[in-house]
Amino acid sequence: MKREILAILPEPMERVGIVSRIYYTDAIEIDKRTPTHFLKNSYDRKGKSKKLVDKKIKAKTQIKRNYPYVIDKDHVFFAFKIRESKYDDQQRGFVNVKYVDKIQGSTIILTTGEEISSLNTEKTLLSNRKNAQLLYYMSLVETMADNFMAIQYVRENLMD
Repeated sequence: MKREILAILPEPMERVGIVSRIYYTDAIEIDKRTPTHFLKNSYDRKGKSKKLVDKKIKAKTQIKRNYPYVIDKDHVFFAFKIRESKYDDQQRGFVNVKYVDKIQGSTIILTTGEEISSLNTEKTLLSNRKNAQLLYYMSLVETMADNFMAIQYVRENLMD
């Protein structure tokens, strides 16, 4: 992913069905895939499998359901219910935990000042956010550890 994504929200479009409105830090775009399908394709681009990532999350943490979507260290999304539908992938939106400032009631307030209304309760939103924050910080630590090992290798093997 080139640009950082703030949120991905489902939106009905005539003659197409449910599409994604993707909020980037610098622009807003419409994608013809549902939000869930868009994130699945993001996993595929990174060479990851959602099922395997969820398995790792379950092994490392005690999260049992509503797994956050961990694409990379800058893109950790948690789901929230934004609209009523009989199909799950048509009712859930996703927000990047990195850009969530606070949650008040059923409203998610982003660091940019935008507010996203949700059909979830505050308790559910806070729980989903905490789980996503945990995985966000874990991915940062893994990245820092990888960087440290690379620097250590260079020092030991390439520098005299």
